[in-house]
Amino acid sequence: GTKGVKEEKITWTKIHCSLVAGVVLFFLNWWLLELPLPHTADAVFYIVTLSAGYICMLMAGTWMSRLLKNNLMDDVFNTENESFMQETRLIENEYSVNLPTRFYYKKKWNNGWINVVNPFRASLVLGTPGSGKSYAVVNSYIKQQIEKGFALYCYDYKFPDLSEIAYNHLLTHLDGYKVKPKFYVINFDDPR
Repeated sequence: GTKGVKEEKITWTKIHCSLVAGVVLFFLNWWLLELPLPHTADAVFYIVTLSAGYICMLMAGTWMSRLLKNNLMDDVFNTENESFMQETRLIENEYSVNLPTRFYYKKKWNNGWINVVNPFRASLVLGTPGSGKSYAVVNSYIKQQIEKGFALYCYDYKFPDLSEIAYNHLLTHLDGYKVKPKFYVINFDDPR
């Protein structure tokens, strides 16, 4: 793109005039070829108006780009236009999993919730390795399901990361179970 020039007064009127002149000279010059002049003169007039129209349209586009770019400089990363209001209510039931969030909306940070009110319908957590899937989502799922007294089957890829979290959280929340649960580990990498 082009950089803005200091103290150049660009207005929408100037842009519209240049754009209209460019369109007229570029697209509405066909009648020049029918003037009662030699073919060389007709061709020269046609080429000059075609070139002038093209240059006028380029100038209008450049000025428009500069004007719009200057207006966007207040919000360089477009954070205002990309933000939207999200759920701020905590919606709980006997099965729900609730993940706390923070989001930016109308120049203010807000606290919100991702409410999974029916986790039995399946939840899919996607992300590249190291993106924080376990930390942000899976740990909360494990802890909240244990707190609500559910049985849990935890396939731990990076044993003993999730297994330790599940075991320690189970020890602190044994009172949530009618029958005292048992904790078993099957380690396929190191069978004992």
